[in-house]
Amino acid sequence: MIVFPTFQRVKLACCYGALALWATTAAANDFPTLERVRFVQECMALENSAKYEILYACSCTLDKIAQEMSFDQFVEADSYMRLRNMRGERGGLFRDSDDRARSVRENFQDVKTRAEASCFPKQSMTSSASPENGTENSNKIQ
Repeated sequence: MIVFPTFQRVKLACCYGALALWATTAAANDFPTLERVRFVQECMALENSAKYEILYACSCTLDKIAQEMSFDQFVEADSYMRLRNMRGERGGLFRDSDDRARSVRENFQDVKTRAEASCFPKQSMTSSASPENGTENSNKIQ
């Protein structure tokens, strides 16, 4: 039997703990990298911003979605959301389909809305810096 000094045992325990944590996180978020990149790029394009804060918020949104849905559920819901805007008869299959399609779309929209609400920074303008208070030009040299 090999006896490790105390420091090495603590190091090994930390490594095993990190591996266990990584394994559970990987299992919970089994979305392929390509899908994650596509989602984040589309999210950033919709926000019309390439700032780091938006990149973080978009990736956070997908992480929150991945906690509530499997990848297969996400693909089905995303397909219904995208293809309902298709013109013509083919799009009608997704727009006018059964109750399942409607419930999948509504569930996905609810999950996405909650995820965005928890990940995107709040845009708030304080009244102390508003032009009505005359504070917008307070830094000018007179």
